[in-house]
Amino acid sequence: RRARLMRNVHALREALGGHGLQCLGDPSAVVPVLIGHTPLARVASGAVLRRGLFANLVEFPAVGVRAARFRMQVQADHTLEHVQ
Repeated sequence: RRARLMRNVHALREALGGHGLQCLGDPSAVVPVLIGHTPLARVASGAVLRRGLFANLVEFPAVGVRAARFRMQVQADHTLEHVQ
């Protein structure tokens, strides 16, 4: 299960990076994705939700000004298709 989890974590981080997004921190089940400006992050959050996905948005004051991010969680049971 741990090996599948880390496979999914790396696949998600690579896919997001391929779209120009920056994943923060060391690879783990929690993948923080930097968005930056809070208004942009709120628009992105709505767009993600309209696509049928859910990503926790973290914004100021929980993180610094212009450091809004999604906090995505990966599970071993996700398939590579889910991750993509």
